[in-house]
Amino acid sequence: MLYGRPVARYPLPGKNVFPEGITEGGGTVFFVGSMGDGTIYRGDTAGGDVEVFLPADGDGRTTITGLDLDGHGRLIACDYDGGQLFAYDLAARKLVARRALPAEESWPNDVVVAGTAPM
Repeated sequence: MLYGRPVARYPLPGKNVFPEGITEGGGTVFFVGSMGDGTIYRGDTAGGDVEVFLPADGDGRTTITGLDLDGHGRLIACDYDGGQLFAYDLAARKLVARRALPAEESWPNDVVVAGTAPM
């Protein structure tokens, strides 16, 4: 069932955003990353609202390219330039794990969470 008019655009706040990587968050929520500065946004497909969920500063994210949710309430984010994966507790909006990829010159672009192992 559609509520009102379908949303055609989702303006992302900020400069140098370059959106890349998107995942559903349950219900009408979605998350999208910024290749420009590492910001992670949370949006609502029903109303079209988008907010900064995790600002770019603080934990070393520089270029977010892939996102996915696991079964433990965490958002997993690929940092392309940093060659790392980040895990955030959605409820607390806090970093709970960071893992560097083992290969030299790794450029993670997409991530898919499979299984139920903790990070």
